[in-house]
Amino acid sequence: MDYIHIPVMVKEVCEVLNVSEGGLFVDCTLGPGGHSEAILEATPLTNILGIDRDSSAIEIAKNRLKKFGSRVTILNCNFKEIDFWKPYLKEEPKGILLDLGLSSLQLQEGRGFSFKDEKSLDMRMDTSKGIKALEFLKNSKEQELSEILNKYGEVENPHKIAKAIKSALKEERIKSAKDLSQVVEEVISSKRDSKHPATKIFQAIRIFINEELKGLDKFIKDAVSILQKSGRIVVISYHSLEDRIVKNSFRELKKGCTCPPQFPYCICGNEPIVSFASKTPLRPDMNEVLTNPSSRSARLRYAIRK
Repeated sequence: MDYIHIPVMVKEVCEVLNVSEGGLFVDCTLGPGGHSEAILEATPLTNILGIDRDSSAIEIAKNRLKKFGSRVTILNCNFKEIDFWKPYLKEEPKGILLDLGLSSLQLQEGRGFSFKDEKSLDMRMDTSKGIKALEFLKNSKEQELSEILNKYGEVENPHKIAKAIKSALKEERIKSAKDLSQVVEEVISSKRDSKHPATKIFQAIRIFINEELKGLDKFIKDAVSILQKSGRIVVISYHSLEDRIVKNSFRELKKGCTCPPQFPYCICGNEPIVSFASKTPLRPDMNEVLTNPSSRSARLRYAIRK
């Protein structure tokens, strides 16, 4: 399958990770392999451990990266399963990359990630596990759906939207992602920005189905602990919920101490794990946004291991 994928903020990723100096890098969200390809092309001294739970993306990445031979190891698993993939590390990694966005492959593949998808309402990143989005919507209570829309999408009027979705399901009007987006459009009118009215609704359901935020903070802290000295972790997020977790995790790793602020001195004994954590995220420049609109929401944060 010929597939062109444009990795987001690839220049910034390579610069922040110092890939030109070589070393072992872990691409925790390998996708179709765009970031890994750029890292491997920087110097023949780089090696990649690539991880992804999407088997379709894995096959494309294998084909894309086969020219690098033994410098590439690819695993089909969830990056949060760190105890599973850690034994595959041949040395302490110099850098770890986490791109939390959807790839255009997933939007095009007919799994219900796209508002225009007439074939499916699945939304699972790993189609071998979990419940499909349509099944969840059918089985969920209106109140439960409302709470999920509020928690994971920060949606305005979640009760009104949940009620409309459940009503449409009873009338058997929702069988695909396109059907769902049309129901949402009946409730939410387009506003000032250019985002589709169903953006936050799809985001909330997708996050819930794939447990995207569950354990993210723990993973970041565990991942930093396996970096070599002065190694770097880079995380690219696309909405405020993810970015907030990343920012707070980095801040805690830099602070070290977990004692309540009213304590006169530290009794926990926790030392800072990172020497630097970016306070302000890097954003794609205008040229990238114009050539790759999917990058417009990207926020890149990084931290450096002590």
